[in-house]
This record gives sequence, structure tokens and C-alpha cells, in this order.
Amino acid sequence: CRDAGGIEAVVRVMGEHQANAAVMERACAARASLAGLDANRARIAAAGGIEAVVRVSGEHQANAAVMQYACWALCNIGWSDQALQKRIKDAGAEPLVRAAVAAPDATDKTKEQGQMLLGKLGIARTEPNANTDRNVSLPTSILDGSPTSALWAGGSGCSGCTRNQSTMTWSAQTSDDRWCVE
Repeated sequence: CRDAGGIEAVVRVMGEHQANAAVMERACAARASLAGLDANRARIAAAGGIEAVVRVSGEHQANAAVMQYACWALCNIGWSDQALQKRIKDAGAEPLVRAAVAAPDATDKTKEQGQMLLGKLGIARTEPNANTDRNVSLPTSILDGSPTSALWAGGSGCSGCTRNQSTMTWSAQTSDDRWCVE
């Protein structure tokens, strides 16, 4: 799939029209869509797309629609590449994503994509979310054996993991030192 310069054009628009929330919403949506393809992720990063989305997130924190697409874009960009995940984290996305997920007007999609991104970045969440806690790898540091931690881990265990019902603790980890969830 060839984008005919679309990746660079979106970054340019994000710089030229940063104050316009409607344009930023569409630009972040385009960024999320383009980042859905593996081949585009590195090109987006090389064009400054990660930093552009983080900058827009900081400028439009109060706009739920912009934050929804910004979280989605960052999640897609960092989907499977640890170097891009590190770059997203280093660009300052964490506090912006946490704020977006916790915002009273956060959409379900913002919460889902934001929580998924935090999980991919290896960042512990501050509270469980029953709607988004499935299929996310969580750092072991948040699984301390408390009933809340057990809820974060999916409630009843998964293949390779078992839970002690009386202590609500997990007894197995995945090979990459993260607890698996169902």
C-alpha cells in the first residue's frame, strides 16, 4: 500500500494547524489509520509523527475526540516495535495518556486504546478497568497479590497461570517476565 507522501503531509498539517482541534482530530485519525500497517510505523516515526501526536495531545488535552484518536494513533504506532514504544514513552506520552484515560469525558475507545498503550509501554496503571483489562500484558510490579491485582490479571487465570483462591495470588509468569491475562 503506497501512501503517496501522506505520512509526511499529516505531520506537516499537525505542525501548521496545531491550534485547530477539528483538524487535529482528523490528523490523529489519519495517523492511527496509517499506523495500522506495519510498513508505515517506522516511516511515521522517521517523519516525526510520534512527537507530533504527543505535542497535539498536550495542546488538546481537554478535547475528548482529539485524545481518542491520539491514543489510538500512539497505540498503533507502538503496536509491536519495542524501539517505537520506547520513543513514545521518551516523547512524554505517559502523563498525557493517563490524563486522557482518567478524564470524565473519556470515550470507551480512549480508555481501551490508552490502557493498551500503557500496557505496551510497560507502565502500571493506577486503577483497574473491567472493560479494558483483558488481553493486556501487565508489568509484574502491579501484581502484588492483592484482590485488586487479581482483578487486573483477568480474575480467574489463563493458560499457564493459576490463582490461589484464598490469597488471590498468581503462581506462574510468562516467559517474558510479565503476568499473562485471559
